[in-house]
Amino acid sequence: MNTSSQLFLSLIAVSLISLSAFGATTTIHPDEKKALQDIANSLGKKNWNFDTDPCSNKNWFTELENSVTCNCSVAGDNFCHVVTMDLTGNQMSGNIPSELGSLTHIRTLQLSSNNFTRELPATLAKLTALRDFRISDNQLSGKIPGFIQNWTNIDTLIVQGSGLSGPIPSEISLLRNIIELRISDLNGSEYAPLPQLSNMKLLTRL
Repeated sequence: MNTSSQLFLSLIAVSLISLSAFGATTTIHPDEKKALQDIANSLGKKNWNFDTDPCSNKNWFTELENSVTCNCSVAGDNFCHVVTMDLTGNQMSGNIPSELGSLTHIRTLQLSSNNFTRELPATLAKLTALRDFRISDNQLSGKIPGFIQNWTNIDTLIVQGSGLSGPIPSEISLLRNIIELRISDLNGSEYAPLPQLSNMKLLTRL
């Protein structure tokens, strides 16, 4: 085989690899797409268009200015993963969908200023990559769950006027990466002592 032929075949190979990589970086993981579909059903959102890939950077749902964003650069992974879901102020009601726990790559989950009720689903314990969680101004019940100790990467936790009850669980002291911690207006246990926060060396806003 002459040099020109070898060069031509090499260029074809590189092009195919590039096209394959490009295709992989715009496709959501099937399990996460299924989770988003289940979340949409749970919330009664018929306008979430799953004919468009949620990680394609195209508009597939129309909830105010908020968004779902993805990371398509996970090492050794050919799929994109949901890393942000912001549903703030969309007048959503009912239970917080348990299927959110299937979005295990999510880093930011903002659900404030809605009308969510009942307890935080136990499946949220699986969100170990979570860094920013906001649940203020809702109508939840139950307590702040002890499973927040699993959120060891979290740096922002905002729970104000959520409907949840105190006291603040002692497990919160295990969140060593917290920078901003705002918890207020809990139902009951108004004068319960604050858990030990000395492990939160990065805490700058309380």
